[in-house]
Amino acid sequence: MENTQTARIINRFKSLNLSEGKIYILGNRIELYYLLDKLPPVWNTLIMKIGNDYYLDVESRTIREIKRGKVMYIVIPKPIDANFVPLVDLTTYISKFYTPLYEDKDVQIL
Repeated sequence: MENTQTARIINRFKSLNLSEGKIYILGNRIELYYLLDKLPPVWNTLIMKIGNDYYLDVESRTIREIKRGKVMYIVIPKPIDANFVPLVDLTTYISKFYTPLYEDKDVQIL
């Protein structure tokens, strides 16, 4: 694997024996789904600003899909993707309903 941070995140996730259950990756790092052999539980795996706005319902839709999909783990690669920083409703939901399991310089896993 060329990206050493990606390799460390994958190895850490696997070493924590978290392979059972669905994950959501908070960030535009869709390669992590592939390398962990997981399907994304949400429709919008990539979130980008369009002009000064996001898709109108990207936060509420993502929250609904996380709930409906019974996501067990949230993976937050560091630094947090700038496209996700303004998504206050989503990050508030995650911090309210998920407990930190692991954190280092590369990733936080809840």
